[in-house]
Amino acid sequence: MNFSKEQFIEWTTKGYPLVFNDKITQTKFFDSLNDYINFNDNDFYSEIEAGLINVYKDSEIIASITYDELKERLVILTLINTEDSITAESDVFLLKQKDLGDICLGIITFCQCMDEYVFDKKTNKQKYDPWPLTK
Repeated sequence: MNFSKEQFIEWTTKGYPLVFNDKITQTKFFDSLNDYINFNDNDFYSEIEAGLINVYKDSEIIASITYDELKERLVILTLINTEDSITAESDVFLLKQKDLGDICLGIITFCQCMDEYVFDKKTNKQKYDPWPLTK
């Protein structure tokens, strides 16, 4: 995947631009993203709960993913709080930062792959149904 440092910062702070349609609904997208997280070889697992995908490492939530309908963006919410940032030199904080970076990179990679798979960039029309077996 190719994207700039600036794009990565924008997508992780403002959200990844994403528009759903009749074939690619938020529910289907969340189900697929949830499967992507759970069935890839990584240290994370996820669960869909009330419009969120919570991403865990061990039993701790590292991030939550939601969709902002008004801005049409997939948003990554973090749980690193100000108490964590006060101890920024601690190994625990550095591990949380790395985990969060890995999650953000994985989500952006998934979004870009789906975007490339689904839409023809020249015509901006759908090319393929990414979930042919899903009703």
